Amino acid sequence: MYWYDYPSGWNKENVKDEMTKLLIGSNSTVRNSIEFLIGNESNRINGFINIRYLLPDIDGICEKEVSQTYSGSDPNTYQTIEEALWQSCTQGYVITLTSQTHDEFVNIFKPQSEPVLIKGGALQQGKLVQTIFSYPFYQLCNVQLDQGDLTIDNIRLGSGYVIEDSQFINISNTPYYGDGAVTILLYGIDQRMFINRCTFQNITNNGIQLGQGILSFASEDESAQFTVTNNKFINCTGNQTGSVYAELLSDRFNFTNNQFSGNSLIQSDQRGCDTYLLFNVTPPGWTYTNIQSQIASLLKWSISTNIDSIRYQTPLIQGYISLPKEYCISKSEMTSDCICDPYSTTYPLSICEKDKKCAFDLANQTQATCPCLETGDPRSDSTCKKTDPIDEEKDGTIKEGQEQDDEKSKKKSTSSNMIWIIFVVIGVLLIVAVISIIMFIVIRSKNKKNSVENEKKKTIAEFKEKDIAMKEVNKIDQTKSPEKSRCAYFNFIHK
Repeated sequence: MYWYDYPSGWNKENVKDEMTKLLIGSNSTVRNSIEFLIGNESNRINGFINIRYLLPDIDGICEKEVSQTYSGSDPNTYQTIEEALWQSCTQGYVITLTSQTHDEFVNIFKPQSEPVLIKGGALQQGKLVQTIFSYPFYQLCNVQLDQGDLTIDNIRLGSGYVIEDSQFINISNTPYYGDGAVTILLYGIDQRMFINRCTFQNITNNGIQLGQGILSFASEDESAQFTVTNNKFINCTGNQTGSVYAELLSDRFNFTNNQFSGNSLIQSDQRGCDTYLLFNVTPPGWTYTNIQSQIASLLKWSISTNIDSIRYQTPLIQGYISLPKEYCISKSEMTSDCICDPYSTTYPLSICEKDKKCAFDLANQTQATCPCLETGDPRSDSTCKKTDPIDEEKDGTIKEGQEQDDEKSKKKSTSSNMIWIIFVVIGVLLIVAVISIIMFIVIRSKNKKNSVENEKKKTIAEFKEKDIAMKEVNKIDQTKSPEKSRCAYFNFIHK
C-alpha cells in the first residue's frame, strides 16, 4: 500500500493505528503481511502491518484459553499454560491468554509436528490489547523451549527476550507458523532482545510470501535494542535471506562475532544470503558516504564463507557487504583477509592484532611494536636502517672475499696492537726512570745543603767558644804586669 503524501490527520506517530483502522475485520495466516509506504524522500516512512494471527483450520489442533483467575468447569479453559500443554494434541496447540497480565514459568518440550502458539487475547473496551507475561522471581525467564516449534504473539515478556545456548537444527518452516525458526516482534518502549551462543543449522524457510530467513526480528519503537552475538548460522535457506532478517528503527543493534557458513537463497542471485538488514529510518549521524562503514562496525568480528552476503537497505542507500572469510589461526598462517577472534584462547586477540599489524601495516608501526627487520624494512632510517635489495645480492656475491679480508684485517690489527703495547711499556719504563733520577738528585742536593749549614753552624759555635776564652784570659792578665801580660798574650796567640 503506497501513499505519495500523508492523508489528512496522519503523521509518523499514528500512521500504524490509522492503517489498522482501514483493515478492521481482515486477518492473515502470516505475520506482517501488509507492507506500506507513505511520503516522499524527505518525509517518508515505510513498514509492515501485522493483522491478527490465525492458524489454518486443521483437525487435531487444541484451542485452549488460560486465565489465572478462572474457577469454572470449562474443559478448554485452564489456569496455567502448563496445564493446557499437558493435553494430547496431534497437530499442535493454540493457547490464548485472556487476562491483561499473566505470571508463570513455562517449559516446552514438544515435537516439531506439534507447534505451539501462545497469544495474548485480552480485550479492553472491545479492543485487543497486549498481555504482559511476567515470571516468578526465582526463575530466570518466562519460557524455556527445550524442543519444539513455538510462536508467541501479542504478548509482552517483561523487558525483552533472551535465547541463549540453544540449538535449532533440521527445521523446515512454513509461513503458517511464523517468518522464521525464531521470530521476535518487540512492542512497547525500551524492549530488548538478546540471542547469544546459539546454533541455527539445516533450516529452510521457503514461504512464498515471506521466507524472511530463519531468525527474524523487528520492533515498533526506536528505543528497542537487539543483540545477536556469538552465534552460528550453518546451511540455512530462505527467500529474502538465508539466515537473519531484521527491521530496524535505530542503530541500537549489536551483531558481533557471528559465523555464517554455507547459507543460500532460493534464487540464482546469492547476494545477501546471510543477512538482510532493513532500516526503515536513517539513524542519526549516518550519511550517504558513511552508511556502509557504520553497518560494517555493527558486524565486527563476524565471518562468512560467501561474498556480498550482507544486504542492507536504508532510505538513503542500499547495497551489500562482504565479511572476512576466516579467523586468524597463528602468526605463520596469517593472511590479510583473516580477522582476529576476540574469544580465542589459543591465539589471544592482543597478540593476533599485533602480528597482523607487523605483517601487513609495518610501515606505520613503531620499533617498540614491531622490531626492525634485518633487510627490506619499509620504515625510515630514523626508525630502522634500510638495506637495498640490490645491495643484498651484491653482498651475497662478495661475501666470501669480505670474510677473507676481514680475517687478514684481524691479523694485521693483532700485530699492530702488539707493537703498540711494547712501545707503551717502554715509554712507561723510561718515564719511571727519569722521575727516579730527578728525585735522587733533588734529595741529594737537599742533603748536601743541610750538611753545609751544619758545618757553618759548627764553625760559628767554635768561634764563640774561643771569644769567651779570650775574655777570660784578659781578666787574669789585668792582675799581672803589663809587659808580662802582653808577652803572655802574644804567646797565647802564637800557640
